[in-house]
Amino acid sequence: MGFGLPWALAGLVAVSIPILAHLLRRQKLPRQTLPTIAFLHRIHATRAARLRVVDMLLLIARVLLIAALVLVAAAPYRVVQSNLLDRQHALAIVLDDSMSMAAIHEGKTLIERAAELSTEQVNNLPGGSEVSVVLSGKSPRVWVRRRSDLEMVETVFNEIDRRSTRGDAMCDAVQTAVELLLESELPDRRLLVFSDFAEGTRAESCEWPSRGIRVAFETVSTPDPDNRRIASVEVIGARDAPGGMRLDVRIAGTSTQSQQTVRMRQKGQETQKASVERTADGAEASLSIGPGSTDAVVELQLDPDDVLPADNVRGVLLGSDTVHVLLVDGDPHPDPRKRETAFLSHALGVAPRIGRSFAVETLDAQDLSESAIIRSDVVVMANATLDEKWLPLIRRFVGGGGSLWITAGDRVNPRAYGSVLRELLPGRYTATRMEARPLSLRSKALPELDQAKVHGRTPIAEVSLNAVVTARFSDGAAAMLEHRYRNGRVAMMATTIDDAWTDLPYQPVFVPFVLDTLLRLAGRTEHSVEPHGSVSLPGSTQSQRIQVVTPTGRTVDLGEADRVAFRDTGEIGAYRVLVNGVNGARFAFVVDAPPAESDLVSRGAPELESRFEAVTLDASSGVEQPLAPWLLLLVVALLFSELWLRQIRRR
Repeated sequence: MGFGLPWALAGLVAVSIPILAHLLRRQKLPRQTLPTIAFLHRIHATRAARLRVVDMLLLIARVLLIAALVLVAAAPYRVVQSNLLDRQHALAIVLDDSMSMAAIHEGKTLIERAAELSTEQVNNLPGGSEVSVVLSGKSPRVWVRRRSDLEMVETVFNEIDRRSTRGDAMCDAVQTAVELLLESELPDRRLLVFSDFAEGTRAESCEWPSRGIRVAFETVSTPDPDNRRIASVEVIGARDAPGGMRLDVRIAGTSTQSQQTVRMRQKGQETQKASVERTADGAEASLSIGPGSTDAVVELQLDPDDVLPADNVRGVLLGSDTVHVLLVDGDPHPDPRKRETAFLSHALGVAPRIGRSFAVETLDAQDLSESAIIRSDVVVMANATLDEKWLPLIRRFVGGGGSLWITAGDRVNPRAYGSVLRELLPGRYTATRMEARPLSLRSKALPELDQAKVHGRTPIAEVSLNAVVTARFSDGAAAMLEHRYRNGRVAMMATTIDDAWTDLPYQPVFVPFVLDTLLRLAGRTEHSVEPHGSVSLPGSTQSQRIQVVTPTGRTVDLGEADRVAFRDTGEIGAYRVLVNGVNGARFAFVVDAPPAESDLVSRGAPELESRFEAVTLDASSGVEQPLAPWLLLLVVALLFSELWLRQIRRR
């Protein structure tokens, strides 16, 4: 017999309360005999004898009642020997399918060995038992939910991915398994955990069940694991630099005397390899990419493979901080210096010396294409009026996370913008007017804008409620405003971006103004995700086919939608995105192996405290049977007994 909450037994001191009360009532008070009631002495003696018996029974009932309530609070139980072969019970198996369990030992991955051990446990269960299986790789998944068909449960272990690349979420998986066990009506509940218990598991920080569930651990690990990984890659240089780019690769893990090589693949083809040189703190290698390369991502492979091949691969983004800008010129000119976008192009050309780099594409308004829009982070409409046919695409582009910047000019048709793009715009253009006296610009973020003079503008009216005015004219009217439309942003400028209506392009503040606006509109896109994470990509349309090429060369077609959450990211390495068969550089991304999963040294199963009920994986062991229900029945019986005795005492 035992107690789940033994400290509650301290409440037994309350048993003394009815005893003290009984003793105080028995103290004799001074007596004084009155002649008028002398004849009642005989009757009083008979009734006093009966009350003494009833009081003693009341005392016993009250003492037992208090003791029973204290014992209920202490959660008593008795241990009954049971055998797994003849007693039905609920079994929850937590199987670690994180990347470290994909390590190979004696020709099998640890996941395969854990699946075989799990199958043996299910084979030992008697009919009528319930089995649940939870996989603890990130994110945890309920593989089997409370099934009594044991033959079916055995077959599902063969469907678990033996080459998992997932991180570990053991604690969340344990919590899910415990919830499944508590749903069961079977009193005998057991939790079995199969894992390598390596550093990434963090099993010691999990909240293990302390009552009513028996816990067992089985360590499945690789003795003396020989594993290395590509720990980091530093990209030095730029694609347009005369010397191109250099990739400095650092190798971490156990040392080896055998020769190792790092191979580089571009668009699925091996293009270069370099030998690994040992250093004081590991090993390293260096590869190069010639100038003018258009690849957005490359993939590195460490050879030869070791016990964990998954972390020998690493995708490398080339220019992940690049902002792709499409300049739509509404006033083209044979002389590039006189184009509407000339000053913008120059400002973006000096951007790499200031911060993030920009990939710029310039098109005349009549040459605008759907593929050019989709490849861009920000589309700048410089003194251009779009045809109504572009409305659905622009709406999808901005709604899916792209940004639009519209600048005024003599070719902007306010009425056309009001009818074609009204729902996207933070305001409405009105009639253009030239100012008799030049106006200046005001901005809290860039105070230097007040040096610029404006003598022509297309005023913006009907500003939306969620719009943010980032710059004003000296008369208080909005000169630049932005707002969010779904997942993207739209900005409007009330004057030109060239020198037609303002001398802003000649001011030192022009370049910071352009870069600040574009970087704010572009934001930052996450290009590196964890295995099986979600990546937001544009969906296909009737005229645009969006495809994802995985590291193994599989091509996945995306469905038609403004935005698609791409989740087929279980392969480690570089992912390319094709727009009508052409590389969409801005959408390329990589999936990196979880660093913690490369540590394959087992720390051993967690040591549970004494209050935990740890068991071994044998066929028989004790099973708790709670005694609280029987004690509650005793409490009810004692309550009725006290009421009955109190009624007798009043007679």
